[in-house]
Amino acid sequence: MLKFPSRLARPLALIGAALLALAGAGLTTAQPVPTAPSLPTIPAPRTPPGEINTLFLPPGNYTAIVIATTGKDRRWFISLKTSRGSFPITIGPEQTITIPFTAGWKVAPGDQARLESRLVPFEDLSERTPVDGNENLALSAWGITDQGPVNFAPPARRK
Repeated sequence: MLKFPSRLARPLALIGAALLALAGAGLTTAQPVPTAPSLPTIPAPRTPPGEINTLFLPPGNYTAIVIATTGKDRRWFISLKTSRGSFPITIGPEQTITIPFTAGWKVAPGDQARLESRLVPFEDLSERTPVDGNENLALSAWGITDQGPVNFAPPARRK
C-alpha cells in the first residue's frame, strides 16, 4: 500500500469518495439510449381518382403540339406519354400553349404517343359558342406537322 504524507491523505480521501459517488450515481441512474435520427416520412405515390382522358398522336413528323383549356380558375397538368416515358405539361387558366419541336419530332406507330388528362375531357373547343351555356371544363389539343394541322384521336371505343 502506498503511503502519502499526512497532509495529502485527507484531500485524496475526499477526492476518491467523490469519484466513487459520481461513478456509482452514473451506474444506478438510467442513461439515455442513443437513437438514429428519424428520417422524414415519404408518402407513397398515389394515383388520383378519376377517369383518364386520352388523345393519341397519329404517326407523322411534328413541328409543334398545341393545347388549349377553357379553365378559368386553375392550372391543369397533362402528360405527354410515349413508349420512352411520361412528360408533364402545365397549362394555366384560359391559356393556349404551343410546344415547338424545332428539329421536328417523328412519331412512329410503336411510340404510342398520347396526351393524358385526369378528369378533364378533351373536346373540340371550336364547336363551343359563348352563348351555348356550356361552362364545363375541357381541353383541346392538336398537332402541327409538315403537312399542316392534325387532329389527335381518342382511343377506339370497344363495343
